[in-house]
Amino acid sequence: GYIRIKIQDRSYQAHRLAWLYMTGKNPVEQIDHINGDRLNNKFSNLREASRLQNNRNSVSKSYVNDLPRGVAIAQPSGRFKAYIRTSGKQRHLGTFDTPEEASEFYQLAADLLHGEFAYHRGQGAANQRSTEFQP
Repeated sequence: GYIRIKIQDRSYQAHRLAWLYMTGKNPVEQIDHINGDRLNNKFSNLREASRLQNNRNSVSKSYVNDLPRGVAIAQPSGRFKAYIRTSGKQRHLGTFDTPEEASEFYQLAADLLHGEFAYHRGQGAANQRSTEFQP
């Protein structure tokens, strides 16, 4: 979850307060934690984002068979397929011998399609944890 701060009996998300403090205005839509760590509210780790952009940068909610984001087992071959979701549609990127190869191809496609909001394995809360508030 997110760090919450209570002011006069009203609860606020800390990252939204940090944005307001640093910019003097409320965010238009959402605030994205660049490194995926919801507890890292340093201003340098925050950016405005649309819901779609924020979702592109989110940590995958579930891993089927412990495979990385954008990788699944291709049936019936048992090889590994790479796929990406864009414009509301899932796109097949190719079939590979190893999950690592499929994941690398997914990463390239994510960079091309999602730019700075592309999620990269190894980024996120488990790897970069900060509990201090630093604007």
